[in-house]
Amino acid sequence: KFEQCILQFEDAYFYNHFGFNPVSIGKAFVENVKAKKVIRGGSTLTQQVIRLSRKNKKRSYIEKFQELILATRLEFRLSKKAIFISYKEISKG
Repeated sequence: KFEQCILQFEDAYFYNHFGFNPVSIGKAFVENVKAKKVIRGGSTLTQQVIRLSRKNKKRSYIEKFQELILATRLEFRLSKKAIFISYKEISKG
């Protein structure tokens, strides 16, 4: 149940994407532009693993793009189960 809760809240399409979700990124971008501030992220669990492992990086669109590329590469190297385990471990602190 824990996994289902995390996936529903953080990345409902985790098992259906290849490291990033273009639909979620697009929706987040549109909502943020309309609000004129960041109100929604579009990151997948895989992208969050990358971001959290690259401590102290600035939050910018360029950085987000780099994370997207690294997330795609991670998806080719690890199983979804291994990525999820990494997310649980890295998000603990």
